[in-house]
Amino acid sequence: MKKYNDTITIGTISGIIAAIVMTSIDWILLLSGIQFTPPWVVAGNILLNTDVLYTPVGILIGYIVQFLLGSGLGVIVAIVLRLTGKDYYLIKGLGVSSLFYIGNTGIMQTLVNIAPWMRSEISSTLMALINFIVLGVLSSSIIAKYYEFNNKPNFQR
Repeated sequence: MKKYNDTITIGTISGIIAAIVMTSIDWILLLSGIQFTPPWVVAGNILLNTDVLYTPVGILIGYIVQFLLGSGLGVIVAIVLRLTGKDYYLIKGLGVSSLFYIGNTGIMQTLVNIAPWMRSEISSTLMALINFIVLGVLSSSIIAKYYEFNNKPNFQR
């Protein structure tokens, strides 16, 4: 398998793949009858008003924003792994995604009033936490496997 030596590229790829896996899991859970606000609706609410979130174009925009956010998380995980090395990559991915979860769901969503109904939905909040864990762990796993790590610390270049 080809190894990538570009941090931004591997971060973007890993984040998008992790977001696709996360979205697939969420679709399966929704189809099985579990009720929660899906992440593409929350992502769409960053740009759109609530009344257009469930339209076909609103859902498409939600997916696009969700994959962009996933790629952003992947890039941050890749930078952390580049600076600190790939040892304990799962814990590092979990740590980055946990901070991303608190920053996104706990702070930004409240400050900017994104999907305010979620604060009353325990299942949606719990699913958001699980989604961020999946994103961080899967992104860090992909990066650890396909990123060309140097033997010397990168901050001394």
